[in-house]
Amino acid sequence: MANLTRPRLAQLCLAGAVAALLLRWQTGAADTASGAGSATGFGVSDGTVILLASLITIALIQVKFRPAWCGAGFVVAVSGRAIVVLSGSGPPDLGIGPVIVACAATIAAALLLWELFASVGRNAAPAANGDDR
Repeated sequence: MANLTRPRLAQLCLAGAVAALLLRWQTGAADTASGAGSATGFGVSDGTVILLASLITIALIQVKFRPAWCGAGFVVAVSGRAIVVLSGSGPPDLGIGPVIVACAATIAAALLLWELFASVGRNAAPAANGDDR
């Protein structure tokens, strides 16, 4: 548990976003009689983009690539777009999937930005020998 750093927490959040693709998502204009307007995130084009972006971002975090926060931000943007896209008639029935993905990816992006600024601060700290350069 001591090895749970901000980048590892961000990876866990993105893994949670991938897991949320198994939940119900809106697929556009829902046909309430047949229930054809509901699918999992894997059956929606936004879900496929989120899956690929999340997996690539998890790999970038693993290799300690500092701008990995851009990938998490992209996942936030795609899931946010999935949330605000309205159906053809009436209010949309979002399902819980896009909301969980948006929340998890937002937390991941915030953690990665926090780590980015913290690492810059650590690298800019003055030398321990008292030398002011």
